[in-house]
Amino acid sequence: MTPQGAGMSDPAAVSRAARHLARAPTPQALDQALGQYPELLPADADSALTQAIQAAAQANQPREVCALLAVRAFLADCRQARQAALQAWAAHLPLADACPLPALARPKPEPAHLPRRVELARLALRQLRRDTEPIWWATAKDVLGEALLRLPGEGRADRLREAIRHLGEALEVWQAYGRTGERRDTLIVLDQAWEEVAGLDPARHLGAALEFYETTLAALGDEAPAERALLLHTLGNLYAQWPGGQRADRIERALGCFQQALRLHERGQASDPLLRVRTLISLANAYLARVHGGRADNIEQAIQGYQLALAGLPDTPGPEWAEAHANLAVAHRRRQLGSPSLNLETAIEHADLALQFFSAARRPECWAVVQELLGTLYGLRRAGRRSENIEQAIQHYQAALSVYTRSAFPVPWARTISNLANAYCDRAQGDPRRNLEEAVRLYQAALEVRTRDAYPTDWAETQNNLGTAYAALGQRAQAAACYDLALQVRTPVEAPAGARQTAANYAALFFQDRRWEEAADQFDTAIEAAEVMYAASLTELSKERALAENVELYRYGAYAHARAGRPDQALLTLDRGKTRLLRDALQLGVPRPAGTPDSAWTAFEQAGAHWRAEQAQPLVGGPAPAQWAAGYHGREQAARRAYAGLQAAIEQVRQTAPNFLRPLDLPAALQLLPADGRTALAAFCLTAHGSQGYCLGPSPARSVQVVDVPGFRQADLDRLLFEAGGWVEGLRSRNSAVWQSTIDRVLGELGAALLRPVLAALPREVERLILLPSGGLFLLPLHAAPLSAAGRVCDRYEVSYAPSLEILADCQRKAAARDGQGLYLVVNPTDDPALAFTQAEGSGLEALFAGRPIERQAGGAATRAAVMAGAAGKAYLHFACHGSYNWQAPADSGLRLADGALTLADLKAGGVDLSAARVVTLSACETGLTDVLTGSAEEYVGLPAGFLLAGVPCVVSSLWPVPDLATGLLLQRFYDNHLSRRLSFAAALHEAQRWLRDLPVEAVADYAEALYAQCEDEPMFLKARLYYRHAAHARPGSREFAHPDFWAAFTVHGW
Repeated sequence: MTPQGAGMSDPAAVSRAARHLARAPTPQALDQALGQYPELLPADADSALTQAIQAAAQANQPREVCALLAVRAFLADCRQARQAALQAWAAHLPLADACPLPALARPKPEPAHLPRRVELARLALRQLRRDTEPIWWATAKDVLGEALLRLPGEGRADRLREAIRHLGEALEVWQAYGRTGERRDTLIVLDQAWEEVAGLDPARHLGAALEFYETTLAALGDEAPAERALLLHTLGNLYAQWPGGQRADRIERALGCFQQALRLHERGQASDPLLRVRTLISLANAYLARVHGGRADNIEQAIQGYQLALAGLPDTPGPEWAEAHANLAVAHRRRQLGSPSLNLETAIEHADLALQFFSAARRPECWAVVQELLGTLYGLRRAGRRSENIEQAIQHYQAALSVYTRSAFPVPWARTISNLANAYCDRAQGDPRRNLEEAVRLYQAALEVRTRDAYPTDWAETQNNLGTAYAALGQRAQAAACYDLALQVRTPVEAPAGARQTAANYAALFFQDRRWEEAADQFDTAIEAAEVMYAASLTELSKERALAENVELYRYGAYAHARAGRPDQALLTLDRGKTRLLRDALQLGVPRPAGTPDSAWTAFEQAGAHWRAEQAQPLVGGPAPAQWAAGYHGREQAARRAYAGLQAAIEQVRQTAPNFLRPLDLPAALQLLPADGRTALAAFCLTAHGSQGYCLGPSPARSVQVVDVPGFRQADLDRLLFEAGGWVEGLRSRNSAVWQSTIDRVLGELGAALLRPVLAALPREVERLILLPSGGLFLLPLHAAPLSAAGRVCDRYEVSYAPSLEILADCQRKAAARDGQGLYLVVNPTDDPALAFTQAEGSGLEALFAGRPIERQAGGAATRAAVMAGAAGKAYLHFACHGSYNWQAPADSGLRLADGALTLADLKAGGVDLSAARVVTLSACETGLTDVLTGSAEEYVGLPAGFLLAGVPCVVSSLWPVPDLATGLLLQRFYDNHLSRRLSFAAALHEAQRWLRDLPVEAVADYAEALYAQCEDEPMFLKARLYYRHAAHARPGSREFAHPDFWAAFTVHGW
């Protein structure tokens, strides 16, 4: 026996002693062998064993290395507790076979072998040390981490955390020893582990995950582009799913990560095509969730990203392929450009494609997500039969619920049954009452999970929907109780979209019960929420969306105020909505008031952007109810701070612009009326329940008079305008007889049903009438509507139009400040032979303006640049040229010049300086039309409004094409009335229209004769001369232009 302490410096001697222990087959034999070599137990023997291991490794003796490793690990345990060590190693005897390094080097086993792999790796780590066998130790760590990641079963989060610890320690060794291949493989596995654990419990792990990726990327520097591409991809995903505050900024950082990763792929530095596809999908997801930038633009970017991802994949179903199609379905559902119906159909197609790979057996959770999405899509679908779509939606929700059980997935389960309840509310098949009762049952079940403490936002949404179901069942008290509860969370500041929805639903409940005061108050709450959303809507598309969603609130709110005995508030509420529909549809983006300091305006823009970003924040916290509740309260406080900042910024602007974002009041509206006692205002409020007229005139009460018109509804106007044989169809018809018949029928019904009862309420002394139409009424010449068999509106009143009280006030201010005399004339810039009469029209105007400054641009000289420059400084602008109205894209409507069109978009962008203009006359076709087809958010979008908002106080334009000879006569008379008789523009047009209507055919023939004398070579002049000479002989004394088709198209907008 070797004496204690002797020979321990000799690795060979240590190997011989250790080899004897390594061959012991049983715990008893091992104990006996240990007794023969007590000198191996002291701590200083460990260094000798390590030297022996290194010597065996250098001699390429793997079995010797394994045996010595096992002995060293066993002796280390013995130094702690000998009997415990003997028990622990009993299952691994003999020690010579106990080191699992050879097994760990084998290829990755099947899932069934993962538990054994974990056991072997743990055993290896009991024998290996980082300081002496770093590569083997790191290998064991790597194997153990990957096995824990792949191992299924309970305790997933704990296993992932342990896997991350082992993999991270292995990565440190690979980095320190320059083992690039091992580093790459470990990073791939570690990336999967971090991404999964962060998704399981974001509140606990996302911060650590972000720190890991940022630190690792910094350590890599510009090396290892493949690994950098992988890490940037996952880091971007982590930023995108971060549940905390400042989500808008985190999405931007995510976009930056994805874009950096894609640049590495594009340069060929990262060559994993599947990772590139995944990065494209993630980039598209980030655009879909983006807060900054235009919403419509972001969605289009997302769609493009998904399509690029699909282009990089085989056209066969696979996980990434299915994910891209599922996300394309979501993107098309949210898409704001194009046809809504077509977008929904495209979304359904993509969702169906995703289901070619996802199934209940393969990727059941993904399959359930797509099934729920399809339920939503069919619930919204416009194509096909509504009842069949709802049945299809129900089937998809029920399919999703086969995976989303309450026990396994309580939150998705509650969300899905709430959506299923929505479908039952819309269901047409079966007994309607039973469908609604089933919806109530489902909502109540969802509320068992969606509690106020755990998920306040979802709770409030479900209470709102439950209230709507109760209302449909006629259970008014229960509905009101639900709405009251929902509004405790859905406040105009913290949740304006939800507040708007619930308050509008509550108002509708009171509306049906004719509880007008309560209805008006709830509409005011909904409007308050809408105004909060408007105040922070700084981009064009966000304003369009807000306006489109809010337009009905103002009309129904006005109606309720009027019924509640609040007539003044009724007019102001109606006008408040119309003002936004005009100003913001044409100047989308809050206009900067003159004189506002740069600092105040910058503060307002930044505050608005911050508030809108806060509204896009998700709830903070993890899946536990307490975390969600804490997140809600945090967001509530953040929203309050953001809104307070916005209000403070608005007050800053009001220091120099006191009326900035402040609604007009009644005293200001009364000041719009001249003091002559002969002028009145009339506005019209159309709803599904009936209409009202609001008259403000020279009455001692100086208050609004409300006229109820219960027999005329919005549907009646829609029928007159859009159904077969209606106004729009007649307008598009080239058949003169059909068009004139349409004018007679539509104006006749409108005059009898709406205008006659409203105007009958005006005092007898009223002679001048300013009409404030809304919606489709802007398409119609209300001044030509018959009031009785004896006469039309224009026979009783001098009529002008204004889109809103606010715009009318603006026009009055500008008109009072302008006294220029110069004429700017644009004549037939396209040199179209069909516009031969415009030459005579221009010559006639030049004669009337003799002695005043005149600038005429005709033919090819009238280019866009020339007109934009020439219009500056002129008081009277007259366009005798082609014009067109684009029904599908109103902003493209315009006047055709020599090298392109002067469009509504040009006016909106401030491309023409009209600061000196007193009036603009548009003798072109259809220049007076406004948008009523593409969305209520552009309710008064047309060239007249464009010129008004570009700074012109008065616009004269036409609602349809008028024969050239009639147009020439009318406009020459109009200018003569204004210049020679000093009539106002409204009075000048009023007299000219009645004069033209009553003009005898002999006078028309004389005018045609004079035109022909000016230019005998013009065929159109000869044709007109011959026609009217014959008419004068055949029908002496007849009035050729008596029909409104010839004289009623022109209107005066403004002052």
